[in-house]
Amino acid sequence: LAETVQVTLYRPYTLCCHPWDWVGIYKQGSLDRIDFAFSGNSKSATVTLALDTIVDLATLEDGVYEFKFSTEKDGWMSHSFPEQTLHVVRNAPAALVMPASIEPGDSVSMLLSRPPAQCCSAWDWVGIYRQGFSQRLGFIHTQHTATPTVKLSLDQLIAELGLGEGAYEFKFSTSIDASPDSSWPVHDLGQILRINR
Repeated sequence: LAETVQVTLYRPYTLCCHPWDWVGIYKQGSLDRIDFAFSGNSKSATVTLALDTIVDLATLEDGVYEFKFSTEKDGWMSHSFPEQTLHVVRNAPAALVMPASIEPGDSVSMLLSRPPAQCCSAWDWVGIYRQGFSQRLGFIHTQHTATPTVKLSLDQLIAELGLGEGAYEFKFSTSIDASPDSSWPVHDLGQILRINR
């Protein structure tokens, strides 16, 4: 998972650009930096870093993690970018929507990781919901029976549903952990996609 997850940093003009600028990972709400990586880039305002260059995912406990950026341009103040968070869940499905905010027509994907207790059926589905509502708007099947971590394009789903401006959340379900009465539990993936106009 860490090899394919990427963190994108955008540095505004006043804070750009120095190769020693760094991105750190923190437990959400904590001031204690767990680990970090330098941007290594003194030219481009946008820098994309693989998660495994920032932290070893295997060392993280269950929980929600956030990223912060710091630069000498303003005396090494910490700047949060809360639109990018990482949810680490060892015994439940986890996901990351990339990017978390789009304009209509932009491409967006989801990296879905299914633990052994929920892996793997081709009929597993990821549903999309308007944030705060229980009615599923649409869904896609994972179509993978052997690979726990899969990358799913959300472009066709969003286009077919004609989704407009707003915030949308995602849920996952599989027959693997179905109850004896054959009902499939639905797992909240803790990811929000914002569509802007």
